[in-house]
Amino acid sequence: MNLNEAQTLARTAMRAHGLYGWTFSFNRSKSTFGMCYHQRREIQLSTLLTQHADKAQVMQTIGHEIAHVLVGPGHGHGPVWQRKMRELGLRVERCSVNSDETMQKIAQSRKYTLHCPENDSLVGSRERKGKRTYVCNCHRKPVVWKG
Repeated sequence: MNLNEAQTLARTAMRAHGLYGWTFSFNRSKSTFGMCYHQRREIQLSTLLTQHADKAQVMQTIGHEIAHVLVGPGHGHGPVWQRKMRELGLRVERCSVNSDETMQKIAQSRKYTLHCPENDSLVGSRERKGKRTYVCNCHRKPVVWKG
């Protein structure tokens, strides 16, 4: 999707939900589609993942992050957040762009790629609490980097 269009969609949705005083920006994440920063009062989308997503995926992600704002910090993806997602008419799921074609395009922008030892599919990475883990997209199991 075009980044200018995505930015317009995000800002329009934020205003529609009364998120005045909140800002929107893009980041350079290659593994997380959207982020909500309560302390900074900011919603972000990944430039790379947004460019490889369609409008429906972008709208779902924007709504996902808006739901985080509306329920407040400390709820994560728990029942309060899930209820808000349903109220907003959105699917209760985490957002990603995991089609094989999209993963191939994203992999081309990475310096290194990992592949599942079972079927050679691409492996994505996540960073939590300063520790990077690698997760197989086909099995959702951690993959150990040997190298």
